[in-house]
Amino acid sequence: MLRRPPAKAVSALDWAFLCLERDAAPMHLGAVAVFAPRRPVHPGRVAGVLAERAARIPRLRLRVRSSWFPPGHARWEEPSDFRARDHVHTHQLPSPGGREELAVLVTELNALPLDLSRPLWELHVITGLDGDRFAVLVKLHHALADGCGAVEAGLGLLDGFTPDWAPRQTMPPADPVLNAAWRAVGMVSRPHRLLGDVLSAAGDLPGTV
Repeated sequence: MLRRPPAKAVSALDWAFLCLERDAAPMHLGAVAVFAPRRPVHPGRVAGVLAERAARIPRLRLRVRSSWFPPGHARWEEPSDFRARDHVHTHQLPSPGGREELAVLVTELNALPLDLSRPLWELHVITGLDGDRFAVLVKLHHALADGCGAVEAGLGLLDGFTPDWAPRQTMPPADPVLNAAWRAVGMVSRPHRLLGDVLSAAGDLPGTV
């Protein structure tokens, strides 16, 4: 059973990112991964696997709530009605879609601000790409994850590795740029377990990302 993490104060830097949030200038990160399975996959199955993985990452269950004391501060808390599946959406491109059609849809989706009253992330499963490929767009608010944290989340969501995703205050002391690059290399060089989980019932092997 997953334990609810204790409430923690929102750091000054993370609160600044939230205060800078505007409809025309959302403060979230966005990344896209494209998968090439050996046979078509159902978007609902991909969404289900992603939601299951997201629910196992404690940080993704948290939202921001203002604190009465001290005034002007805020804390991270887990809503009692949290459902990871509510944050995972599916989209179908006019088939067969290519790089240009994918770029247009991703641009439109990534331009939309996140709902600040909910946990600050979204996943979008996009099917209809040529060659039976599909894409996953990951949106994470900068208050929720810095560069290293975003890579950690990507590992947990797309490669099946569920880390103890720590707040930015406990980031490893190594150079964050080199740290993020090293982790990114690890993410794309290991077996792509997302496809393995989605296609296991059909007896397929992972494709390419």
